[in-house]
Amino acid sequence: MELSSLLNYSNIVIQCHDDPDADAFASGYAVYRWLADHGKQARFIYGGRNGHLKPNLQLMKEKLKIPVDYVTELETPDMLVMTDCQYGERNVQQFTASEVCVIDHHQVRDLSALPAMHEVMENYGSCATVIYGMFRREGYDISKDILLQTALYYGLYMDTCQFQELWHPADKDMWDALKPDEGILNVLKNTNVAPSDLSAIGEAFSSHEVDSEHRFAITEVRTLDRNILGIVSDTLLQIDVINACVVYAQMGDIFRISARSCTKEIRADELVQALAEGIGSAGGHMKKAAGVIFSDAVQQLYGSTAFRDILKERLRQYFAGTDIVYSGQELDMSGYSEYRKLPVHAGAADLNSVFSPGTKVMLRTLEGDIDLTINPDQLLMIGVSGEIYPIKRSTFEKNYQLTGKEYCFTEDYIPAARDYATGKQIDLSLIAKECIGLGSSLVYAKQLSKRTHVFTIWDDQKYIYGKPGDWIAVQKDNPDDVYIIAENIFVSTYSKEMS
Repeated sequence: MELSSLLNYSNIVIQCHDDPDADAFASGYAVYRWLADHGKQARFIYGGRNGHLKPNLQLMKEKLKIPVDYVTELETPDMLVMTDCQYGERNVQQFTASEVCVIDHHQVRDLSALPAMHEVMENYGSCATVIYGMFRREGYDISKDILLQTALYYGLYMDTCQFQELWHPADKDMWDALKPDEGILNVLKNTNVAPSDLSAIGEAFSSHEVDSEHRFAITEVRTLDRNILGIVSDTLLQIDVINACVVYAQMGDIFRISARSCTKEIRADELVQALAEGIGSAGGHMKKAAGVIFSDAVQQLYGSTAFRDILKERLRQYFAGTDIVYSGQELDMSGYSEYRKLPVHAGAADLNSVFSPGTKVMLRTLEGDIDLTINPDQLLMIGVSGEIYPIKRSTFEKNYQLTGKEYCFTEDYIPAARDYATGKQIDLSLIAKECIGLGSSLVYAKQLSKRTHVFTIWDDQKYIYGKPGDWIAVQKDNPDDVYIIAENIFVSTYSKEMS
């Protein structure tokens, strides 16, 4: 949906969830401000059994002049705009409305329950980011509205556990673009822990467990504030015998989990996704991540087994079921066969046409941020599924040919490269060219039977993740070049060489 579609209504009410958080206030306030600037007088509310606000929310309301009211009754509006929540969910008091629209970033449990007007981005870190994207589509400039920028920034800050679980490129783009009031922001940042949380934090530390074999820790926090999980996680990771930790809390009919890692061999986002597989959802980045696990899914699969025991068993299975491969080290080639890459259409981008050699740039993609140093002998390859990876110019020229056409991205997010020093940025869509494989690339490959982490010759600090069914491949003419190819990509782009 587009925000402009709301202009067709007169009596508009914006509602966030009961017991609101910073993102709920930020996103509701953002819609309120947009409507006001377009001549519409809306009302911003929240309901529930308890209208009490946490200290940081009360300060946010006062400092940013957010006109939100607590109500228990509501006259039927023409349009009820749900922000950071969904109509009919348990954490939202249900009011009658002629029409409803939903703007949210939480998981949709029942697609059929969504109204016709909705904008839900489940993989975004905050609802503020969803609305910021809608602002951009409308051409709405908030660069001079410092209070609104501060609200959006703080909403993202809190919903990603103080940016510790910031991973989606859209979230990072908003984070880069906003210029908040630092004075107000510092006040808000220092009101996030209530005195009542201290006992819960202390109890979590005293009840933690450590698995000495796999060097992970686990503990529970009795809290309804998801940010407390991040505080406990960060502290646990400082214990010298721990490489990774998981902290969890039961919040109504869900469990929230927070994961941390301090070793390059284990990504926190992958770890937490493994814990949530089949019973929830999760995301994050290398060192810090979080997830949601649904109580009903846990009960259906595990019955009355204690949640801590479930997590511990899943953690042990994860560590025991992971292989690690370092490019440049001798590889056991048993089970590998020779394959030829088919002449498929792909893309290539030459960052040398934009940045000078030696420039340090950050490449932002859906798969994560990649740090690169511009090298005349290096191009960016865009695979058949939009995956991006560096390739030597000589290797590219040997195995691919440019078609003379522009490369067309089909993904929701267009990757961009940004100069760390100057901030200069360019979308790859402006320089990417279409190419076709020549069918000359040969690899030795085998299908994976277990989770595998491969550190490539391009990056010895961030591994490529391979799941069972994917393929591990080694360039025939360069045995140090080891990498992972997703199962669907390998099947469609490689053929086995006949003996």
